[in-house]
Amino acid sequence: MNNEAILELFKTISEIDSSRSYEKVLEIFRIVLEQYGLQSFLITGLPVPHDDKWQRAILCDGWPREWLTRYESENHFLHDPCAARSRISAEPFLWHQLPTEGLTSRGRLVMDEATEFGMKDGLCVPIHVPLAGPAVVTAASDRIEIPPGAMPVIETLCVHLSQAQPLGA
Repeated sequence: MNNEAILELFKTISEIDSSRSYEKVLEIFRIVLEQYGLQSFLITGLPVPHDDKWQRAILCDGWPREWLTRYESENHFLHDPCAARSRISAEPFLWHQLPTEGLTSRGRLVMDEATEFGMKDGLCVPIHVPLAGPAVVTAASDRIEIPPGAMPVIETLCVHLSQAQPLGA
């Protein structure tokens, strides 16, 4: 990570910390994501897979509405390989890095159907903090452009965002 990237990260964190609403925090985050070609995102807790009320763990839904409707109606949460990996790993990853040989047919279906909604690739930043269940910040698009060395910036921003408390909130 170069000095310019670090300064930009500090500037962004400062903007998030001084925001007066969660909507402003999300707007700042969305602008950063767009720099990497990421157009939709989701911030959610990760309850156990068989939790039939998993939707209540969603903190911010920035997915295309049609995708979330399909995801819910097909019960994809139970089979989502990104959610499964995020539950057990703290390492950020790109969707295309999921090992295809280990995917179940339902797991492949989740990833294949996401492409139909403009989410061909994405990233997941798992969040694991003491005394809380796992969570994830995930973002996707039809084409992402994350240069080498940008992942630590994105990871730091995602972790900070997951804990952000806007002023006046």
